[in-house]
Amino acid sequence: PASEDFTVLVAGERNAVTNVLVNAQEKTVTLTLTRPVTAGQTTTVAYSDSTPSDTSGIQDAANNRLGSFAATTVSVSDTSAPVLITEGVKAPKVNASTLVLSFEDAGNLNAEASRKPASEDFTVLVAGERNAVT
Repeated sequence: PASEDFTVLVAGERNAVTNVLVNAQEKTVTLTLTRPVTAGQTTTVAYSDSTPSDTSGIQDAANNRLGSFAATTVSVSDTSAPVLITEGVKAPKVNASTLVLSFEDAGNLNAEASRKPASEDFTVLVAGERNAVT
């Protein structure tokens, strides 16, 4: 199916589909969206085959086509906590007075000011002595 055949709304705003991947063995269609969706955002997906006379579109092995489905609520849940990357090029790094931590699942880190951890939540030791986070 074409990307344009899908309408995804996140919190009432369109979130364009940039890629469609069909896995026949798993019986899944995976949509890549323009913007990430976070837990708690109301999300719906609808499908309408824009080219019903060609060979593209959602269909089974016998060429039976799915014409469309109406806006359907999508469950958006993320129950995995971010994980600190401790090895490789994204391992913690110090550059003068800046310490950079990288996380898996970083695309979903909440950057809202009200969610920012407090400086005192971190303990940094330099040569065994505490170095306060400011």
